[in-house]
Amino acid sequence: MLETLDIRNFLGGFAIWLFIALCVSIYSRSPFQAALHVFLFFIGMVGSYYLYSHYIAGFFPQSYALIWIGLTALSPFLGYICWYASGNGTFAILLSAGILSVFINTAFAYGAGYIDLKSELELFVLILSLIVLRRRSIKEMILLVVLACLFAILFRFISPFQFW
Repeated sequence: MLETLDIRNFLGGFAIWLFIALCVSIYSRSPFQAALHVFLFFIGMVGSYYLYSHYIAGFFPQSYALIWIGLTALSPFLGYICWYASGNGTFAILLSAGILSVFINTAFAYGAGYIDLKSELELFVLILSLIVLRRRSIKEMILLVVLACLFAILFRFISPFQFW
């Protein structure tokens, strides 16, 4: 079962941790609490993992750690902004589409003439993200999904690096 789902690589990737941070942010009472809670989540997760890997497992992947430390440093700002995705209006839909586009890029590999699912678990996280970011009307949901797909393509081709 572990080999089929590839849980070890899934837990080492970005999708599940970004989803948990999204939920922490969305379900916080205020944007300031969202910033604090997301920051504390990342400090605890990243700190405990790298302390464990260095002192218990005997290795320290420095380049990978720098990515997670950078994400941890940005997390209060991102948590603050993500909190507004749960609101109403055009800004909330655009913000939700931007967030959802990151999950699309973690779940799919695509290019000129092809699209491939990277992992069933990352597709599951994408679906959960869509549920968390759901809109009240079907029209808004369709708009959200279309914008998210467009943003995902845009981000994939203009981003100087691919961390997902």
